This record gives sequence, structure tokens and C-alpha cells, in this order.
Amino acid sequence: MKKTLLLLFVFISGGTWAQIDDDFCNAFNILIKDAPNYFRSQEDTAHYRMEKGDWPTRYNQCWIEIPGARSTEVTHGSGAGAGCVIGTYYSYPTAAEAKIAGNKIIEKIKQCFPNYYSSEEVIKGDSVTLFGEQFEDGYNAPLIQLIRSNPNNPAENNMRISIQGGPRTRYYTIRTT
Repeated sequence: MKKTLLLLFVFISGGTWAQIDDDFCNAFNILIKDAPNYFRSQEDTAHYRMEKGDWPTRYNQCWIEIPGARSTEVTHGSGAGAGCVIGTYYSYPTAAEAKIAGNKIIEKIKQCFPNYYSSEEVIKGDSVTLFGEQFEDGYNAPLIQLIRSNPNNPAENNMRISIQGGPRTRYYTIRTT
């Protein structure tokens, strides 16, 4: 059923595909194409979980499966900076294994989307790699984030890949002479 929905969406969506034709790249490409629509056509609203707290968040299951991922969910939060994010979660016994796996996934994303820029940052102890679309005259705000949860804390050897939903913010390069 999921394979049929995937093929149907591929047929309807048209447009540019990822550079490599495999299940990982195709799944990411479908999610990226649906990102401006907040992943509405990819979420299963009948199957969800709620996370309580200061910023309650609803996690709907996603129709698209990312190969190797434990789960793929569409999130709708009510907190600051909340929007719609696809969350793909991995867990590893050690920080070193999480780093190796993360580097492999970073390379895979770079192969799928060679025109995307990538940037590595450390935010609150988390190692974050950002990806966004690069153009000759500028770039879009980051679209994909690979977050390795606090690699210095052995109890948190998790990795999450987020694809930001909603319209893209475009930045232009101003050339001066």
C-alpha cells in the first residue's frame, strides 16, 4: 500500500528528482517536495502520539519510510519556532558509532542533492549539520538538519534528521564592485 502511494505521489508530483535513484533519495525527495505544504499529503493523522510538556507536540505517522530509520513522523508543535518537521530517529551504543553513522548519512544526502550547501555547527552541545538549496544568485534557508544529540554525553547517542516544513525563505547574494 505504501509503495503504491509513493509511486502515485511520484507520478503526480513531477518536477526534479534527487540525483541518485534509490529508496533513500526518493523518500527524501518526496518529503522535500511536500515540505512547502507542511507534509499534509504524507501524514497519517489517524495514527499519532502526543508529547505533553511546556510545548505540547503531536507526532503523526508518516506514509514515507526512510530506509534504516526507526520511525518517520510529521510533527506539529505549539512552541516557539514550531512548524512542521519530519523526524527520523536513530540510536547507537556509543557516540563514536553515532558519529560514523552520521557522517555516512551526510555523504548520502550530499550525493542525493549535490546542489545543496551544507554547514556544520554545534548548538547547545549538539552537533548539527544543515543542508539547503544553493542557487547561483543566493540560497534558501536550511531545509534538512542532521542532529547528533550531545556527542559528549554517552547516555545520549541519538541522531535525528529533520526536514523543515513550510515555505522556504530565499536569500539573495548582492554583488558589489
